[in-house]
Amino acid sequence: MFRGKFLSNLRKLVLSEKALLPEEWNLMKCLSLLNQLGRAPWNVKLLERYAHAKGVTLYLARYLRGGPIGNRRIVSYANGDVTFQYLDRRNPSNPQTKEMTLSAPDFLKQWAQHIPPATMHTVRAYGLYATGNRKKLEQARSLLASSATTPKETVSEPEVPSEMEQKHCCPICNASVVVEPLEFAEPVRAWNVHRAKIKVRDRGPPGLHRV
Repeated sequence: MFRGKFLSNLRKLVLSEKALLPEEWNLMKCLSLLNQLGRAPWNVKLLERYAHAKGVTLYLARYLRGGPIGNRRIVSYANGDVTFQYLDRRNPSNPQTKEMTLSAPDFLKQWAQHIPPATMHTVRAYGLYATGNRKKLEQARSLLASSATTPKETVSEPEVPSEMEQKHCCPICNASVVVEPLEFAEPVRAWNVHRAKIKVRDRGPPGLHRV
């Protein structure tokens, strides 16, 4: 319906000589092109709507963030060994695509190193909200007569073990052990977690181990 309405109005503009055509075009050529466009499908990819929000989330997740390794890079899996492709950057002027074969446990160990912590910010802002465009953002806000929002001041409180922390007992020295998620001193890339500097935290009183 949209295609028909659009071409019908455009054809009226052409016949009434209100449309500005290229110099090398004539009336017959323009009408012939409109007829061809009327027979061509205008929907690039038309899918049925999702019946639940999970499908929309999975669809958007493919554009926001991919996995540590794409399916196309995995060449084969046989006899407990995984063969995959990687880009050798030891020669920056001529990087080459090579293959590597690892056992399944070693492959999963390498794959797990690229899994970011649950609380790490991995989706970065683009456009005016990017970190490098703060001046442009302030300029846009000033032109729109909108004041920039300032973060509220927070009062530091004594650290209390969260629900994620689980207390255990060391089997060797019988000291209390608290298992807690990692915290980083600065934002890190998702593929560089294993090289990031871990934030030094208060170890607490003697006899309490944190891992």
